[in-house]
This record gives sequence, structure tokens and C-alpha cells, in this order.
Amino acid sequence: LNMGAIDVLLLSENLDYIRVQIECNNCGWNEEQTMRSQEFSKFEDKKGYYYDKENSLIIQNITTIWTKQGGWNENAFQEALDMVNNIDNENSKVWTLKEIAKSLTKYNKNEWANKTFRQALEVVETIDKEKDKSLLFDIVAISLAETGQNDWADKTFQQAVESAGAIKQETTKARTFIKMAEFLTETHQSEWTRKARRQCLEVALGVSE
Repeated sequence: LNMGAIDVLLLSENLDYIRVQIECNNCGWNEEQTMRSQEFSKFEDKKGYYYDKENSLIIQNITTIWTKQGGWNENAFQEALDMVNNIDNENSKVWTLKEIAKSLTKYNKNEWANKTFRQALEVVETIDKEKDKSLLFDIVAISLAETGQNDWADKTFQQAVESAGAIKQETTKARTFIKMAEFLTETHQSEWTRKARRQCLEVALGVSE
């Protein structure tokens, strides 16, 4: 694949492995695992918070190879989106889309990158859990900022804050803002980090009162 010697790559429809970061909010235990998307759903049903940090590495690797070989043409782009649409887990789908968008931006395919970012945000909008929605808005906002789309990034980050603010359970709300701040700190988004921490502090003070 890296040599560009393959014209067509066939993947089994059963090849649905994803790379995930599993983390428990109660004790802080975490580790990375590769598993099928069906297996990941078992973690979502357990008590505690588990967040899907990575998307399908297989799709990421294929899109990276396409870009290195100058293969981002209309057919390749549409095929990538078709592959993403076959991902059942919405978190994984958003992660994959934002990584593809970042790759497209790197290779100056800005129109396609914007289309992919929009598709990622459309997926986030369909998510029912405000906790998951806010964190996914957060990571898309980070990717937008990393690609220089600051106005769009600010608007998306505000959506993340609003979604987190809509969480009814105060402890979950505070933990969500903490997690947002952690993501932002890792990517050096200092202004947003301060805002997320302020929101967390306001929630904590409200609980104490």
C-alpha cells in the first residue's frame, strides 16, 4: 500500500475493529483496546463513564495512504465517506470524519474538508446524550482550530458548552466540563480551557449552595 502498487483494496464487511480508550470516571483506570464496535457497546451499558477516544484505525490508515500518493480525487473522497457511513458507533464516526477533514486540509482540499467537518457536526447533532454530544462538539472544535478555522471553531466550542450545560445531573455536568478542559489542555487551547474550568467551578459552587 505504501508503495502505491495496489489499485483496488478489498476489505471484508466483517472488519469492524475500532481502537478505543476506555476510562472509568470513578477510579481513573484507563487503557487502550482494539475491539469490535459491538463489543464496545457493552462498555457503554456499564456504570461509570467510558469514552470512545479513537476511531477506526483501518480507515485512518487508508486515507493517509491516499493523501500521500496524491490520491484525493472525487472517487477516493466519496469512497472514504461511504466507508465512514458504515461505522455503527456514532463516536467513532465523528472521530473518523474529523481526522479525514484534517488530512484533507493538510493537502489543501479545503472544500472537501469543510464538507467533512459539516458531516461530523451533523452526526454530533443526532446524539441524544448531552454528555457525549458536548465532548464530541469539543473535539471537533479543537480540530477546526487546528486547521485555522477559528470563527467556526469558536461557534462549535460554544455548542459544546451549551450541550454540557444542558446536562441535568450536576455531578455529571461537572465531570463533563473537566473532561472538556482535559482535551483542551492537551491541545493548548488555553482560552477555552479556562472557560470550561470556570463552568465546572460554577457547577460545583451551585451544588455546594
